[in-house]
Amino acid sequence: MIARRRAIILVISCAVILVAAGLIEAFISPTDLPFLLKLILSLGSGGLLYTYLFLSGHEV
Repeated sequence: MIARRRAIILVISCAVILVAAGLIEAFISPTDLPFLLKLILSLGSGGLLYTYLFLSGHEV
């Protein structure tokens, strides 16, 4: 029962990350936005991803 719940959470989390990456690639990467803005967005999204990955296995 617990393994099934954890697996569902993992699949949903992966789907959210995949959608976010797709939106960034579709709407941010091909644009002529300034390099600094793209850099800030990439560092921010990378920071959020690493924060999720490092904190997702810890119980509060």
